[in-house]
Amino acid sequence: MNVCNPMAKRIACLMLMLPVSLSIFAVEDEDKVVVMTDSPSFIEQVTNQQGVGTISSVYSLLFAEVGLPKQLHLKSFNRQALILEQNEYAACTPYRFKTKERAEQFLFSDPIYFMLHYKLYQQMDLPPLPRQVLDDNGHVKSLNAIATYEPQALFVIISSFSYGDTLDAQVAKLPSSSTIEWEGTVPHNVLSKLFFYGRGQYALMFPSEVHAYLQDNPTVTFRQYRMANLESHTVGYMMCNRHPDSADYLNKINQAIKGLYGKEAYLQAHLAPYAESEYAEIKAVVESLQANQM
Repeated sequence: MNVCNPMAKRIACLMLMLPVSLSIFAVEDEDKVVVMTDSPSFIEQVTNQQGVGTISSVYSLLFAEVGLPKQLHLKSFNRQALILEQNEYAACTPYRFKTKERAEQFLFSDPIYFMLHYKLYQQMDLPPLPRQVLDDNGHVKSLNAIATYEPQALFVIISSFSYGDTLDAQVAKLPSSSTIEWEGTVPHNVLSKLFFYGRGQYALMFPSEVHAYLQDNPTVTFRQYRMANLESHTVGYMMCNRHPDSADYLNKINQAIKGLYGKEAYLQAHLAPYAESEYAEIKAVVESLQANQM
């Protein structure tokens, strides 16, 4: 017998249905947030909860807490930038570095992951860098110091990509004749291949990327130098536009990531891509994240 047929009981039935309806609308409202990436492998790995490398491993842990985004879309880097700037709907991208310019325009999560900072890699068939371009610690003073000392130097650079405020300023000053620029999907993986295939003489790369390349190519040789005036690590954030739904979503992300800082799985996600000689430095950064939440 359908108790909702009599007119006298219809209002009561509607009232009983109201909490359910509100719950449905709340979920739909959260699903309005579009999370964008230019990496098909990232989507596959977080969807299957099988991260490879720090970024997808940490996000697999994070999405296990807050739920996999219902709108996880594959977009080119330039398309992401346009959508974020237009601010027509809530949109986020899972891995960005925070620069002064970006912080003025977009919203950022709490730290999601970190990576040991860029190092400058040099082909072994070149002579070692001279003391004129190094500081007292043996760190490279700047990319421009190398280009000035060695006008024929050729750097592999990622177009439309931020290396952080300090390195961005240096890259901007390099003459076009000194750079080979790459623009495309998953640029870091392509960058290491371009460098190790001999397309350029120098490249700024993360140590984790080089370590990953060495797993399949253990015989390659190179020199590496730390860059002066850089911290030991750089932090990755989720970056969103300033749509109100984006702010609500970031609040959920922040609550979840703070709960992960102290978990062993979070530490292991950061250790996996590195050599054991770098473990102590990585553990120190994780411990600092934990301390900041106390």
